[in-house]
Amino acid sequence: MDVIAGTHGAVLFAIDLDYEPDGKERVFKFGTPRESNFRLRIPAYLDSIDEVFRVDADGLRDVEATLNEGTITIRDQASRVAIYVASEKPAERARIAARRQALMTDENALDFDPAHQEADLQVLRQLQELSTN
Repeated sequence: MDVIAGTHGAVLFAIDLDYEPDGKERVFKFGTPRESNFRLRIPAYLDSIDEVFRVDADGLRDVEATLNEGTITIRDQASRVAIYVASEKPAERARIAARRQALMTDENALDFDPAHQEADLQVLRQLQELSTN
């Protein structure tokens, strides 16, 4: 677990170490999300946190969090990597959600999908070859 703090908040990371390598598929296999309690120290100057939420690939999620004497305790269902934002600003979640949505709109407008379009996958493979030469 780690914390990166700024003047008006912090980003908190919790990395799940309960995984096993799968040599056949050449991936790491994680278990299902489980009840997790994270206790993270934050700088003393962040003495009033207005909102704490999780950020993941699917968006922003509510979490249960308490602040007590410089320690944030977060209760959540977690697996893999959990990234949380603790903000003193009450509108930070809305700002991040709007920015994320704008980026998703821009990404979708590109119509570049190497996971589902073979021509796009070939573009990535060509770029990979150029970078290794």
